[in-house]
Amino acid sequence: MKAGHYTRFSLIKCGCVKYTGERGIRVEFKYAIGNFGIFYINTTISTFFVMVFRLNGIQNPAILFGTGLLMGAFIQPLIGIISDIYISKGRKIFIILGVLICVISTLLLFSKKGNIIFNVILFYIGFHLYQIPLSAFIPDNIEEDKLNTVSGLWNATGSLGSIVAPILGTIMLQKGYNYLFLGMFIVIIISAGIPLVLVKEKKGQFYNNNVINSLIIYLTDKNVRNFYISKCLWWGGLGAFLPFIMENLIFKGVSADEAGKICTVFMIFNCISSIFISRVKLGSVILPLAIALITFSGCNLLFYISSNIKWIFILIPIFGVSYGTIMVCSYNLMIRMIPKGEGGMYLGFDNIFVNIPQAISAFLVSSLAIYDKDIFLIISSSFMALACIYIYHSWDIS
Repeated sequence: MKAGHYTRFSLIKCGCVKYTGERGIRVEFKYAIGNFGIFYINTTISTFFVMVFRLNGIQNPAILFGTGLLMGAFIQPLIGIISDIYISKGRKIFIILGVLICVISTLLLFSKKGNIIFNVILFYIGFHLYQIPLSAFIPDNIEEDKLNTVSGLWNATGSLGSIVAPILGTIMLQKGYNYLFLGMFIVIIISAGIPLVLVKEKKGQFYNNNVINSLIIYLTDKNVRNFYISKCLWWGGLGAFLPFIMENLIFKGVSADEAGKICTVFMIFNCISSIFISRVKLGSVILPLAIALITFSGCNLLFYISSNIKWIFILIPIFGVSYGTIMVCSYNLMIRMIPKGEGGMYLGFDNIFVNIPQAISAFLVSSLAIYDKDIFLIISSSFMALACIYIYHSWDIS
């Protein structure tokens, strides 16, 4: 390992590196607001896109959904690397480009002009372009002693976006599915616009690493490798659950309005747990992460074996708390691995292990759902249980 190359990852254990940067609640907010938009969009995609695609006559909507995730697995690391290489000139140009593509595509989708598949793919491109450079503002500019606070606010604003998405989405659906895209247009303009205007980038930073060598060194670290193997498994579980739960509830006779409220409760408890976990001083986030994974797995299994739809009203708060815990603990571990000035490459690389497992799960659920409409619960439960088992078997829980 190169001297000093992974000092941020070593902070998980020793906390020995200090950074200089901006301070203050307003500073934290202008960095964190971007995650409101990212989570709003991701939740809208996960909750409504499969249903919207089906309404538009797309025979296998999970294929288009999964294609968007696979595009992210390719675009995000690439744009992360490019934005790192040109970090001396700043990341904002990449954010602006992605936002412009999103604006054009969402307006086309709202006005129902052009081919919906083409416009959705165009939207995916824009969204994947801007979210990594936007997320990289934090490791680029925030002091080490402020990372926990900013990470907590980052996850809290993301959770808030996740709460607003099903509420606003359900309202929009009553006007017409195309109004979902109008909501996305507005959220992207505001949530990306604030950091674009207010964040002052440190353009004196320079990127000097060879990409291939950096990633080889990164992945040869045992802790990093264990983290990403586990992350693949738990995102496989989330990818099997999140895009299909609302459609499944409607299939079981729950109204669209009630299903939207259930998804909102899920996100409210996600938000509560995100704030709580980020504020509690834990010796290690690994144990809470493992507990959240096995709890999520168990809830899936209980919902599958129960014939009573009312079980979901008991389980959904537990699902939400578990999901929020997974998100905060995962982000806490991941953000400390990132060397300063190289956030784009590593955040983009990280998202490979978010997008590909979700795409695989979406394809798997789509293939097996013809035999059992509830199979997504078994697939999700299995992935989550495997992730927990792997953590206990391979990670240093202490």
